[in-house]
Amino acid sequence: YCPWHSCAVCASEGKNGKAAVYNCATCTNAYCEEHLPPKDKIKMIRKEYIVCERCMPYYLEELESE
Repeated sequence: YCPWHSCAVCASEGKNGKAAVYNCATCTNAYCEEHLPPKDKIKMIRKEYIVCERCMPYYLEELESE
């Protein structure tokens, strides 16, 4: 099990054995499409990268300090 390549909720490695669809850009959490947290709880960075719920407070704090 690798947290960067497996969904943090179901441990799936994504569709057809591919890596989890969305990876947090600041930690090792990853989520398949089915378990991706609601969009108001995360920040989409790029097509496959997010800032996860756990990292959002730190991300927002960093934005405020800029």
